[in-house]
Amino acid sequence: LEVVMFGLVLVLGVLVSLHTAYGDDVSKVIVLTESNFDETISSHKYVLVKFYAPWCGHCQRLEPEYNKASMLLDEENSEIKLAKVDATKETSLASKYEVRGYPTLKLFREGTPIEFDGERSAEGIISWLKRKTGPAVLTVQSAEEYEEIVEKNKFLVVGITDNTESEEWKVFHIVASNSDEVYIRPTAQSILDKLNYKGGVVVVIVRKFDDPVVVYEGKMTVDELTKFIKTEKVPLVTEFNEESAVVVFSSDIKRHIIVFMRKSDDVYQPYMDVLRQVGAEFRGRAHVVHIDVDDENHERILSFFGIKKEECPTYRVIELDDSVVKFKPEVVEFTFESMKAFTNDAIDKKIKPYLQSDDVPDNWDAEPVKVLVGKNFDSVARDPSKAVFVEFYAPWCGHCKQLKSLWDQLGETYKDHPEVIIAKMDATTNELENIKIGSFPTIKLFPKNSDDVIDYNGDRTVDAFKKFIQEKGRITMPAEEIVKEEL
Repeated sequence: LEVVMFGLVLVLGVLVSLHTAYGDDVSKVIVLTESNFDETISSHKYVLVKFYAPWCGHCQRLEPEYNKASMLLDEENSEIKLAKVDATKETSLASKYEVRGYPTLKLFREGTPIEFDGERSAEGIISWLKRKTGPAVLTVQSAEEYEEIVEKNKFLVVGITDNTESEEWKVFHIVASNSDEVYIRPTAQSILDKLNYKGGVVVVIVRKFDDPVVVYEGKMTVDELTKFIKTEKVPLVTEFNEESAVVVFSSDIKRHIIVFMRKSDDVYQPYMDVLRQVGAEFRGRAHVVHIDVDDENHERILSFFGIKKEECPTYRVIELDDSVVKFKPEVVEFTFESMKAFTNDAIDKKIKPYLQSDDVPDNWDAEPVKVLVGKNFDSVARDPSKAVFVEFYAPWCGHCKQLKSLWDQLGETYKDHPEVIIAKMDATTNELENIKIGSFPTIKLFPKNSDDVIDYNGDRTVDAFKKFIQEKGRITMPAEEIVKEEL
């Protein structure tokens, strides 16, 4: 199944345009199959493995970056190897290593797999790998080396101590060991003076956005320090792109204020000033994310939220759980007080979530497979006189495309059945209050004369579908009876 959390996978798989073609393949990436997988993993200390599907758009986009990373590592004579597995062919490997979506990257460190959650660029991949295979905290002895590291990194965690055996320094080291950020310990006196070091353990964030230097003033515990670092890594206002999506949507903060606005708008700068105020107000509770409406790669995002370009600038507040809960302001005002009040109301559940729906097509019931949208769903699927079998799909989903011909056959089978309706709903543009879709395709049965909703998890064949409808749909007439009557 293609997982469709509005986290990293949804952002990269659904919202970012699938426009980048495969890069030229290179021999530095090892092609793995079931026959050589174990041998390859056991013969190398570090192997990053990409599980992919050839039809997957975000796999295609990753390919040139992955190839580039493999070449750069090879030029360094690194002991880290990059490999790939076609998960659609090597299904046993995909199952063994619990591949839930594409692409899935796992680092095998001396044979033990670790989930990759870094940035999906060549530089991001290499940076993540070096953090996972090198020392947790790098000691930097010269001022020149320190300045070079600062220049190369957008976000840096600096730890300073005069006692590496202290309990507080041990906390810093534990946090570094469990993190993907770059952690350094400068020892040059000029750098210590520059950072106003007076003794003890001091943690400083050095970054290329917002306040460039932030000193940690909280308790020196693993949980508190980790929370501080994760919070400070996200800017007050994040410009949406593939790199920032990794940071924002994989964080522990599940509330986001999504702003849709053209950078070319006259109001862009004054509104950004307001958004930075809002970001500061909700720091640690919600992220503010700006999406440039003029970027054609963001058209899928507009579609996902049901927003037309002429409506912009506008914004939504969302919460991420098993699905996306959206809150839409009735009146859009880009003032600090208005946005603060609306966001607080959304957080406190004082307003109802906004449920998106397409308009009901004029010919929604013209074909054997009926077309459902949010506006007509209950009247059709909840009709007590029918058993309604619904596929919830996404237009871009490869598995859904593969299912289409079978679903059409199923519709033909039941098109004249008085008790059964076969239907489909685009779940990327239609939302339901009590039904949350966690993956595509999701298939659910709404039995006749029942309020139950039954998930279908069986084989994807017409015969299996028919058997399920007959056994669970509470219908009295098998599909075969319709055929007999026609004859």
